[in-house]
Amino acid sequence: MDNKQLSVLMVVCEKDSYKYLEESLFSIYNQSHKPEEVILIKNGYFNEVYLKSIEKKFLKKLNLKIYSLQKNYGLAYALNYGLSKCKYELVARMDPDDISLSNRFLLQLEFMKKNPHIVASSAWIEEFSEDLMISKGIRKTPLGDITLENKYAKSRSPLNHIPSILRKSIILKLGGYPNFLKGQDYALWALILVNGYTIKNIPKVLAKVRSSSSTTDRRGILRLYSEIPLLIYQYKISFLNLHEFIFSLILRITIRLLPFGLRKIIFKNLRVKVDL
Repeated sequence: MDNKQLSVLMVVCEKDSYKYLEESLFSIYNQSHKPEEVILIKNGYFNEVYLKSIEKKFLKKLNLKIYSLQKNYGLAYALNYGLSKCKYELVARMDPDDISLSNRFLLQLEFMKKNPHIVASSAWIEEFSEDLMISKGIRKTPLGDITLENKYAKSRSPLNHIPSILRKSIILKLGGYPNFLKGQDYALWALILVNGYTIKNIPKVLAKVRSSSSTTDRRGILRLYSEIPLLIYQYKISFLNLHEFIFSLILRITIRLLPFGLRKIIFKNLRVKVDL
């Protein structure tokens, strides 16, 4: 399999901005190494006028291929459907409101070629205000080979979903993204590690991610509705032992019950601190 050939997988839905999607696609077009194809999954409703405009602008520039799901079945379902449509073994993830730095794909393809034992890899991201004018910090992830024994992975997602890159055949062999409304990426990393595979990060910022204050505000008690099922899943597949499960559950409940201001400070510190 040619490690220089790349599919990019994106999912767009009703809530996504046409302007941000266009900027995201231009960041792909401006890559020093362009992908061979961009797979765009329309997950339920998205303005058809906008979609036609996107298709007209990028059909030939990016070998853009658009597939439509009649209703929004959730991100995990759309991603698995998209993986089945990707032609190439290496698949890079993009969200329709994020920006890939111009050297992202070149560095990641070289990295995956040099590390054939790595099933999924990612890099650091810099979080910004929605207009991309104000930096909120860098979200770092651990270095070195990440296996099932990695302590960081037991408490926090060891890879940033954007800008991750996956070996499609192994991901599909494992059943694809577990079907969670939130945290399907963390569930996938856990599934990969439980099955004896390795993941890894490039210690460079390779993407700009929009992070609104409203997103931070939602990290309260309501987030437990998505986090608890994820923890139960990780325990059931033996990613977490009983002690780790109880500890993670107590930790998350404690954080989610904190006042918004204190919670905001904690998440700000997590963007730049990591046990390397």
